[in-house]
Amino acid sequence: MANLAQSFLKLNRDDFAILASIETGMRTHEWVPLAEVASISGLAPDKAEYRLRFLSDLRLVSKETQHYLGYRMDFEAYDILALSDLADRRVVTSIGDRIGVGKESVVHEALGVSPLAIKFHREGRTSFKHVRRVREHLKDGSRCAWIHAARRAARYEFSVMTSLYPQVSIPRPIALSRHAIAMELIYGSQLNQITVSNPRNAWG
Repeated sequence: MANLAQSFLKLNRDDFAILASIETGMRTHEWVPLAEVASISGLAPDKAEYRLRFLSDLRLVSKETQHYLGYRMDFEAYDILALSDLADRRVVTSIGDRIGVGKESVVHEALGVSPLAIKFHREGRTSFKHVRRVREHLKDGSRCAWIHAARRAARYEFSVMTSLYPQVSIPRPIALSRHAIAMELIYGSQLNQITVSNPRNAWG
């Protein structure tokens, strides 16, 4: 996350507009044409192309030139968009260390309205066809880019959390932004770092 924080501080308003336009364009394009990026962002094509080169140097966007000039983002840029929104809403004031990682999510500590855990969904990045078959929120058959599959997953999980809390003992859901869920940080030992001599005794 340190590299993301450094990249975040290098971006200006036009860069965020460019990233948001690619996010929108990826709903209908695998690679978003330069003309569409410029149109959605409201920037002149030459200025949009200049900022896209800058974002490419930061490895926040990728470029395709074989068939036409198009761009797409991966999760690092999407993380930055989510963090920017959470920061603008004063939910998050600083981001900390990574405390968990899996095939479909990455979790970081954060500070804001209280000590937080932020879960960034990665659903669909690998084995996307399998994920589509087994995930309820993707069974409608509509095609979508990885980032939008992750956004749907986060929205679905957040709705479940808000319906369960506080009747069920789960972290308190705080805020949702794109593919990121900010929730109450629960202190304690991580289960994947615990070893028990007799697992049967762990079930009380």
